[in-house]
Amino acid sequence: MKRLLSLALVVMLVLSLFTACGGDSAGTNPGGEAAPAAPSGEKDSVIVAMNADPTGFDPQVTLDATAMMVMYNIYDTLVESDGACSSDIRPGLAESWDISDDNMVYTFHLKSGVKFHNGEPFTAADAKFTIERAMVEPATASYCASIDKVDAPDDSTLVVTLKVPFANFLMNLGGSFFGVVNEKAVTESGEDYGRNPVGTGPYKFVSWSSGDNVVLAYNEDYHGEAPAIKNVTYRVLPDTSTALVALQNGEIDALPNSAPIDAPTIEADPNLNLYSAPGATIAYIGFNTQAAPFDNEKVRQAVKYAINKEEVFMGAQDGDGVLANSPLNEVMDGYNPDDPVMNPYDLEKAKALMTEAGYADGFSCSIKLAAGQNREKVAQVVQAQLKEIGITASIETLEKGTYFEQMAVGNYEVYVGGLNWPDADDMLTYLFASDGPFNWGSVYSNPTIDELLVKARQENDAAKRSEMYQQIVKITDEDANKIPLYFPNQYFAAKNSLKGVRVIDNCYYPVASWSWE
Repeated sequence: MKRLLSLALVVMLVLSLFTACGGDSAGTNPGGEAAPAAPSGEKDSVIVAMNADPTGFDPQVTLDATAMMVMYNIYDTLVESDGACSSDIRPGLAESWDISDDNMVYTFHLKSGVKFHNGEPFTAADAKFTIERAMVEPATASYCASIDKVDAPDDSTLVVTLKVPFANFLMNLGGSFFGVVNEKAVTESGEDYGRNPVGTGPYKFVSWSSGDNVVLAYNEDYHGEAPAIKNVTYRVLPDTSTALVALQNGEIDALPNSAPIDAPTIEADPNLNLYSAPGATIAYIGFNTQAAPFDNEKVRQAVKYAINKEEVFMGAQDGDGVLANSPLNEVMDGYNPDDPVMNPYDLEKAKALMTEAGYADGFSCSIKLAAGQNREKVAQVVQAQLKEIGITASIETLEKGTYFEQMAVGNYEVYVGGLNWPDADDMLTYLFASDGPFNWGSVYSNPTIDELLVKARQENDAAKRSEMYQQIVKITDEDANKIPLYFPNQYFAAKNSLKGVRVIDNCYYPVASWSWE
């Protein structure tokens, strides 16, 4: 209960910051700090669409994908990679590192001469503060389960000691949730830090007008190569059709996560480019397993058999992407192409399970979802399918902030969810661990899953680790606390004169690598 309340307070804190500043707020710079002007004739700005208003820019608190797209350009991490599950680990704020023979102690040698956006020097104390903060924040604590302690013996050395070996430790350390924050800035801003982010990245925060835009400007003290793009504006455009029109009319320059249905239109436009890649975002149906009637496993199983995944996939995505036969996809450890979970649609079996559960006449419930992201279509198809087994489901579409607030305290029955973590440990931990951030309200707990996750992190043998992940997938299918639906393909539309664009998983869009032709 203590953890549940603390998570709720964190979410409500972020939301209170979001609402308190009002729609005309400009964050830390109410006067509208002017971004540096470009030389005459040289274009150095870009306008990027966002499909929702962010909930804040604190990397240890905010797991909002929209906010992460912005934060990736504000913060640096100790190590870097091309996305959340890339094995290509490169130096970041740590120039090099040593690993003890028992894989328990990581010693990082930090880059010198780095400054935060507030002018403060980056030291090992800030890195220590960041990781220790991540260890206690509900949103990120699960990522730090293997960490025992963090030491900063001097300004340029950081030592992280693990409780047990963790094969993916460096990979996780490159995630945006380990974006290094400045201890002084966090302390001084207190509850307002989510609206006053301070990092060491290529872009510094300028302003945030809630519901409208977020503005970043080039960090002139940046320790890396100077980017060609100096000014970045993220514009909130929740409606995909409106966003596409804005791109075609030149009101925006880039449209991440463009709708699959718009792909032919974009490809036919000579002024636009469409970038695509297999997606790592899973769409799924989740239940509150602590509240009747979904505390009954047979009811959840009945829903699983009543859902025709292919019909949902076609209705929501027009078949664009891959049907999910488990919470894992083909790029993740533990994925089994022969997993029988693929599409267990069996209406008669679903009806029989409803009778066995004592609900032969059905019941009413609510399907909750956050506005946007194609989830309304998922809910509508599922709503019609559940009616076939006597379940009358209403659809409750909420503004993203309200949705997170209610989910955090377990105020839901059924929901349409989505999660983009293309690493098996991350995906399974977030969705199924007792303290997983997307185990909303800690309503689901299976000690065997928790134990297998810990063992998998300690296992360096990839084949054995995959076997453990497969066991977890089997257990989750039997428990039916979540029903994986599909993995949509990922699209990014942009003006064809914008170069350097890549589709990278998990909202990792490095604007510093972009340039105008």
